[in-house]
Amino acid sequence: MMSILLCGDPMMDLNEMLAALKRGKQGFSGVIFDIEPYGREEWKPDGDNSKILADFAEQVQRAYQYAKARDIEMLLCIPFWYDDTGYSDELELLVKNSDGICVMNYWRGKEWEHMEYEYELAGKYYKKLWSAYEFTKSDGKGILDQNTYAQNGMFSGVKKSEISLKY
Repeated sequence: MMSILLCGDPMMDLNEMLAALKRGKQGFSGVIFDIEPYGREEWKPDGDNSKILADFAEQVQRAYQYAKARDIEMLLCIPFWYDDTGYSDELELLVKNSDGICVMNYWRGKEWEHMEYEYELAGKYYKKLWSAYEFTKSDGKGILDQNTYAQNGMFSGVKKSEISLKY
């Protein structure tokens, strides 16, 4: 059975990634980083965040080199919108410097549209790719109806999405 360590927070840095990878080697087959640098205080919702993402991508590259040297699988969770907001180069570096990516694809009905570029990059670099779904009920603020499958039923909504992603 495969077990993977899931960890991360917006402020996680290279030293913390390396520490997680060391822990990952002790009983886990790999590590999934869910770091979300857009949650950092310095992130500007309507500004240029390329420096933040470039620094993050560099840290990911260094962590990936460490992971590969120790035969530890390293995966990343990413939002679906990096390429839509002008960060295609940074996204490509993240895909290239990981064993795979999980796209936080919280937009019911646009699953394929929001993963098409990530799909191309995963194919280009022979990386794993999967989509994450939200099942928390809509609160009308942070989680909107279009972001969750809770109201559609866990399996019927996801099955429809799965079919759209396969074809």
